[in-house]
Amino acid sequence: MSMCPPPGDLAGNIVSNGYTTFVNLAQQTYNLALQATHALGGYTIQPATFNADFNFDAALASFVRPTRPDVDFSLFNIQTPQFPAAPARYDGTNVVIDAAPLFDVDAPSLRNVPMPAAPNITAPQAPPRFSAPVMPEAPNYALPALPALTAVELPALPLIQIPAFTAERPSDNIPDFTEAWSFEPQAYVSQMLTTVKARLSSMLHC
Repeated sequence: MSMCPPPGDLAGNIVSNGYTTFVNLAQQTYNLALQATHALGGYTIQPATFNADFNFDAALASFVRPTRPDVDFSLFNIQTPQFPAAPARYDGTNVVIDAAPLFDVDAPSLRNVPMPAAPNITAPQAPPRFSAPVMPEAPNYALPALPALTAVELPALPLIQIPAFTAERPSDNIPDFTEAWSFEPQAYVSQMLTTVKARLSSMLHC
């Protein structure tokens, strides 16, 4: 029995498309890493001398890496589904056809009657005509006089004199660092973290 999904299966198409997408992304990631490795080949690190002590015993971060889980791969065995049960049996029976009825009824006797006379109805009178509407006279509005508008006087454009740039480029002849120095890092202690947490807690639980 083949375990391949049938053509057009939705779950099979989703898994196939996901596999194709992630394989392409893995190839692109590998190519980018390979390009970055080749780019680092031409980079030269200049040696530097120092006497700093990096033997720091305090915790630098609160992140603790979790332990790797123990996965029981025996639980991932594929179980073949059982075959469906046999369909229900259909036992057909003989169809009993009755005899056709006899058409021995006498034909009906139809009697023709004269058509009715046309109705004699007096036509109604025309409705009375409406009187012509009386239109009101147009009002005579007195429009106000137009205000006197003053022309806008724009100020003259200022003449800006930009001085010529005469600065000199600084010298980049920086002497090498030859002084001996030491640095002992101290654990960071926040001065406002407790206050900020208390303030935010009071704002969220008000």
